[in-house]
Amino acid sequence: MTGLVLWMAVLVGGFAANDGSDSAQLLAGEDLHIQAPRMWACRQTQTPDEHILLFENGFSMSIGDNQLSSRNAVVWLRAWGGGQPGFSSQTYYQAQVYLETDVSFRQGKRAKTTSLEQVIMEDGYSLLVRFLVSGEVFATADEQKELACEELQKQDLYQRGSAEAVKIHDGPEIAKSAQVPELPVVPQGQTPATVVAAAGQEAMPAVVSAAEAAASTVVTEPMQQPKQKEPVFTYPVHVSAVWDPEPTVEKMTKTPDECDVITVSGRFYLWQRQSADSLLEFQADSAVLFFQSGQFETTRQQGGRDLAQGNIESAYLRGNIVMTEGRRTIRADEIYYDFLKKQAVVVNASMRMFDEKRGLPIYLSAQRLRQVSDSLFQAEEVALTSSEFYLPQVSANASRIVVMKDETVQQRAEAMERARLANTAQAAGEKDDEAAKYVGTMYNMNMKYYNTTVFGWPKIRSRFVRPDIPLSRIAVGNDSEYGTSVETRWHLFRLLGLKEPAGMNAELAADYFSKRGVGGGVEGEYEFDHSFGNFIGYILKDRGTDDLGRTNDRRNLDSGQDLRGRLGFRHREYLPDDWQATVEVGYLSDRNFYEWMYREEFYTDKGQETLIHLKQQRDNWALAILGKVRINDFETMTEEMPTIEYHRTGQSFWDHQLTWYSDSRISRLRDRYDDDAPGHPNQRYYTFGSTRNEADWPFMIGTAKVVPFVAGTYAYEDQTGYDLALNGDDKGDDNYSGTIVEGGVRASTMFWKEDPTVRSRLWDLDGIRHIVMPHLEAVTYEESETGLAQRDMVNLGLSQRWQTHRGEGEDRRIVDWLRLDVDSTWLSDDESSPIGPAGTYGPAGFIFNNPSIPVFLRRNDRYFGIVRNSINADAEWRLTDTMTVLGDMNYDTRSGVVQQLDMGLSRYVFPDLSLYLGSRYLRPIIINAVDDGKLIHEEGSHSVVAAVTYQLGQRYWLTCSQEYNFDFGRAVRSSFGVVRQYHRLFYSLEASFD
Repeated sequence: MTGLVLWMAVLVGGFAANDGSDSAQLLAGEDLHIQAPRMWACRQTQTPDEHILLFENGFSMSIGDNQLSSRNAVVWLRAWGGGQPGFSSQTYYQAQVYLETDVSFRQGKRAKTTSLEQVIMEDGYSLLVRFLVSGEVFATADEQKELACEELQKQDLYQRGSAEAVKIHDGPEIAKSAQVPELPVVPQGQTPATVVAAAGQEAMPAVVSAAEAAASTVVTEPMQQPKQKEPVFTYPVHVSAVWDPEPTVEKMTKTPDECDVITVSGRFYLWQRQSADSLLEFQADSAVLFFQSGQFETTRQQGGRDLAQGNIESAYLRGNIVMTEGRRTIRADEIYYDFLKKQAVVVNASMRMFDEKRGLPIYLSAQRLRQVSDSLFQAEEVALTSSEFYLPQVSANASRIVVMKDETVQQRAEAMERARLANTAQAAGEKDDEAAKYVGTMYNMNMKYYNTTVFGWPKIRSRFVRPDIPLSRIAVGNDSEYGTSVETRWHLFRLLGLKEPAGMNAELAADYFSKRGVGGGVEGEYEFDHSFGNFIGYILKDRGTDDLGRTNDRRNLDSGQDLRGRLGFRHREYLPDDWQATVEVGYLSDRNFYEWMYREEFYTDKGQETLIHLKQQRDNWALAILGKVRINDFETMTEEMPTIEYHRTGQSFWDHQLTWYSDSRISRLRDRYDDDAPGHPNQRYYTFGSTRNEADWPFMIGTAKVVPFVAGTYAYEDQTGYDLALNGDDKGDDNYSGTIVEGGVRASTMFWKEDPTVRSRLWDLDGIRHIVMPHLEAVTYEESETGLAQRDMVNLGLSQRWQTHRGEGEDRRIVDWLRLDVDSTWLSDDESSPIGPAGTYGPAGFIFNNPSIPVFLRRNDRYFGIVRNSINADAEWRLTDTMTVLGDMNYDTRSGVVQQLDMGLSRYVFPDLSLYLGSRYLRPIIINAVDDGKLIHEEGSHSVVAAVTYQLGQRYWLTCSQEYNFDFGRAVRSSFGVVRQYHRLFYSLEASFD
């Protein structure tokens, strides 16, 4: 019964609790998690179930709500349990941990659920602790090594830990001559149905008949008989009176199987200890109890209310039943429970339990619940809800549920056990929790809102890791572009009634837009041991036009297709010898669908491409091979057929005095243009190659780091060549190759001053430290061809930090109270066009940092890198831990104007208010544009943004945001939203105007 009750709870909330039965132990327990940069391990040869682990350079450990950390540690693990008398068949671990240097021991609110039996602390330097691990042990380390125990025990750390370990007292040794009695052994009994049939008594004929019928339902399920288990210790069952008059207890004639049959009439209380701290309790109006022969007593102590006790085999109970186990309570009309085989039948059950993770009660009702074995459970006519009302607001209903052990998961769990000490447990998939060892199938499932069915499906399969409702999310709205919309996402495998592959999440999209049409598709992502990726396929039956911008050429765009969509796939595979392969496919039905339907992704994602990329990266070098083709005819792009690159970074030579950097590339390319755009040259293949090699000579002058460097670049390109000057003139020469020689210096230093006497409650200051970090970079170029000319540059920068202390006790820390970074860039030939209607220069949008890229772009573009003298500043002022002022600026020194200025204030008011107020200024963005035959002149944009989030109560949030643009003289975007939190769902109502 325990396993059945447990899994009905897991179905709603992923709940798992600890109890004494074997079935429950599969789901219970607290895992031990260990992390460290370095680990040594050994297994004792004399006792293979004992392990020793050594950790250095940073050790952290957590079990339950206890967190321990230190610099070094020794861990002893010994397998415990596994069928020993008095324990379940699950393996426990007796853990003993020695921690030293910078020891920290923190306990949370739920720390008492883990029993730390022995704790010894010495002045914060060392800590010795012993406890029982009832779950799994997970140890991860960046560096790991397996040693022989004799070698490991010679380590100084182990010697210190062993010396401290003797301080934990294990109790007195038992003399060899002592006679220690063994725990009682429970013999195997006959089937309850046989016992009931042989009873042949007149007393309580209706109850005995019902018990026989209930017992027969337990054994009718076809299943393979489990293997004979070793005898285990069983606690006796006690029967007590609840109130006066006391119930009548009658002993019936002994059966041919030598079992005692007892009938109980009247309200009684039956209880059995499951473990040292766990009870199984029943209250009912009548019962038939089956005891082992000679193991039943009706005598009681004077003044007590116990009526009988003994080693029970099974029981049939009827009438106002209340069954309690831990925090789970079941009310039912009838229950048959086999205490030996852990089989049960519950009729008209109503169960209440508590979800520890979410802090809420869970309710289950079913006409019949059956636990067939410790690996197979069934329920009929089931309703699941988190509401205690007779008619719940939201409930999940099913005609039948079958929950059984997933053998595949079991095999993986065994692999994890073998791999744990080899630090490969995570690769084996140990991220699944205990509940993942079972899978369940719901038949004829439906979701109800009160009595109204809102969703139904014939079959849904679940591994009880996530909420089992197949609906992932739903959004209902209305706007001018789409009309009334209903967008839904469903868990794909659950809808199909299939097993969800480990590491994969897939969703089915089903959408409706009143002004556009119906759309649907599949999207998902996956992550396996040596690969990861994502995929999406979506089709929309579209009957509208697209609005992509404010000008006429961006409005009312007709795609010319009634069926639109996309197909995307990205996959990365990690191969042997440090190779990795990436494959991408990005197909779009038309030029506007991606921007219109997936606008946020269009502006923030890397873009849709079709390519194959191979890369081998080891130490300080990398080799890459890229093949990229165009599959969308409306795109303008450069195909790479292929490109091969080789990079080497920071290679030391000449007795470590010089450092070498190299970047080389050879490509076979073809420029592909939009098929609808005329006037482009022939799309033919051409070759591009370049190599850049740099030598640095780093040294120190006092506290300053100085790095003079020289570099040389050779470039070749046989299509247009290099004939474009920096001023935009085309020389018309067929210069297909050229060289660039550059030289320069980089320098930086740091100095600081601190004053611990500075104190201010207003500015939240406790001491102040001022750190100043100036830096310089200067470089000059000399090229063989005009088309390869680049601008000489000098960059001066000053980075400053003002630091202070905040927090008390263990939370005391150093924070950057104020950060101010200023950079100025000066060019030898900066662009002279003025800012205004004749110029097109805003803040620098591209700053090259890969030396091989500018040479390729330099073929047909004179604007690369910074083209104007400018000063940039970036600041962050943390007034308090809950209030920060942010800002950045770009100033054009040639025209004397600020091109970009951003400022913002972020404030959190404990416990229910957070706000942001910011200003964004851009000059200019669009200079000249034509709309409806008229010339539009825009100087830029100046907006103020305000956003507020306020928690109205425990379940309601209010969000508001507003953006106003002073250049346009109108509101740009306004939004208002209310969020309502339920136990398992969030409802959001939002209105926005753009």
